[in-house]
Amino acid sequence: MLSTRSDVAGRRSIARWRAVAGLTALITVAAQPGLAFAAVPDNDLPAGAIALTAIPAHATQDTTEATTSTDNVGCGSDGTDQASVWYTLTLAEATTVLIDASSSTFRVGINAFAGAATADALVDCAEQALRLEVAAGTTYYLMFADIDGAANGGQLDVTIDAAPPPIELTLAVDPNGKVNTKTGEATITGTVTCSTATSDAAVDAELREPLGRFTIRGFGGSGSECGPEPVAWTMTIVGDNGRFGPGRATANISAFACDQFSCDDVFVTTTVRLRK
Repeated sequence: MLSTRSDVAGRRSIARWRAVAGLTALITVAAQPGLAFAAVPDNDLPAGAIALTAIPAHATQDTTEATTSTDNVGCGSDGTDQASVWYTLTLAEATTVLIDASSSTFRVGINAFAGAATADALVDCAEQALRLEVAAGTTYYLMFADIDGAANGGQLDVTIDAAPPPIELTLAVDPNGKVNTKTGEATITGTVTCSTATSDAAVDAELREPLGRFTIRGFGGSGSECGPEPVAWTMTIVGDNGRFGPGRATANISAFACDQFSCDDVFVTTTVRLRK
């Protein structure tokens, strides 16, 4: 499961859950005091799934006594998923939601199933946070599992709300580059711009330049930060089969950027004039 990046300390544990229907804007499941050990939760299997019918919704739960047996149908069914518990989400209007379990005390695998809690109904899965396109009136089964591998469960802390807009990336390539006539190295530049700030961005390039009967080809890459203001990138490319020289070259440039919950990528083909 993808990790696409955050962890926080948990709250007080609970011993036992009971299903709750017709939830309003905020749902918090509290601990039962006075018990030394947690019991197997009522939502240990899909039949006992806790119903969520409005957002924003918030749920916390002690999953240390949860099991994974007949419900081992998620992306971690190879043995990665442990201590799984179940919820359902049914909304009256079509909504893109963000299911965020990053505040839990363990690494959470999130699995979403449309209409039934079966392997064939699996829609998507992710680690810690999942963007999910929810159709109006459709019931989605949500399985939260411990994917740490070290311990069995912990304090689950989940928030479900309308998802923020996904990150959008813009890539620009400068029309002029430089070439070192002694080494044959070409340098090209440009900028990247993202709708939200992130340090997880990169630019890769393939440069092709026809010289006589041959085409010189080389590759390069550059890590980059990215944000609402254009961020400059620079890369120096060495030809795999010869030296670049002054002239026109074709640049195939790809860039990607990810924020905490989404990613975007762009591909551009353009002409760059290499100058001394």
